[in-house]
Amino acid sequence: VVVPSRHEAFGLVAVEALASARPLVGFADALEPLAIAVDGHNALLVDGAGDRVANLAAALRTLMADAALRQHLGEAGPASVQSFAREAVVDQWEAFLDRCVATE
Repeated sequence: VVVPSRHEAFGLVAVEALASARPLVGFADALEPLAIAVDGHNALLVDGAGDRVANLAAALRTLMADAALRQHLGEAGPASVQSFAREAVVDQWEAFLDRCVATE
């Protein structure tokens, strides 16, 4: 699953991908809080600076060429999201929305 947003942060799409044992690819500045929270080994994070499209394409090529990486990321996903209670996800969303409103 690719999450190309640099601003979604703790997105439910990413959590659902992990829970569904799907390899997850996205920009570090958006997904890093989720990946770090579960030891950084559940997603392929891409640099959001520079040529973002090229960085994302390179990560996808890497993932497509490396079956072991796909398997590892897929297997890491379900276990990693079990540590997130529904309340934690809601708290993350509220914090994100508060930041969005504060920047307006």
